[in-house]
Amino acid sequence: MPSNFNSNFGGVGQEPNPHAIQIPKKQGDFNATFTGKGQDISRHSIPPMGRIGADLSNNTPIRGHPFGSVPTAQFVTPQGGGNVTVYPFTCRISGTNLTLTPGTVNSLLPSNMTSTFVIPSTGTRYVNLVVYASNAEITNVSISVDYSPPPAISVSLGQPPTTFYINIAVIIDKTAYRTIGGGSLTATSYEVYRLAKSLTSPDSIPYDSYYSWRLGLA
Repeated sequence: MPSNFNSNFGGVGQEPNPHAIQIPKKQGDFNATFTGKGQDISRHSIPPMGRIGADLSNNTPIRGHPFGSVPTAQFVTPQGGGNVTVYPFTCRISGTNLTLTPGTVNSLLPSNMTSTFVIPSTGTRYVNLVVYASNAEITNVSISVDYSPPPAISVSLGQPPTTFYINIAVIIDKTAYRTIGGGSLTATSYEVYRLAKSLTSPDSIPYDSYYSWRLGLA
């Protein structure tokens, strides 16, 4: 393809209007001139690919952009000092002091949410929630920092367990590792299984139901 291409177009009974199109020698150097009837030449400079219509440094006008300027693109990064999401139950360690950001279980705050816990400089600790329930409803929550991991949530006959534990973080040598997703928690009772039993009367249920807790993010 030739490096320069010129074409003239004219209307009936009019002198041809010159339209010059110059093929760029390299990407980003595209310049085109256009003429209209009774109008002056308007020049549009198109920047290289990847920068068309956007100036990520500020809101300055951009040549050739139909709106004159575009909003600044913003990227939120912890290093840049932008807004960083802090999740519920996030461990904050200062020296050997441990605090947690507020979080809930079924919209219930732990009773010792604002407490400060002391952890060793070396070694492992488990940050757990101790959850209490009655008749399949959460009644109280507290935070516990323990030497050993909590037991699994068990099953119970007729209703879910009245006490269970949720591990939310493991601290190793004063470094906290989150073990739950980014949010507060929900605990929902559910039937795990049924065991057949002998009928004691014609209207009795022929099985026993065992229940537990299903955890999720609020």
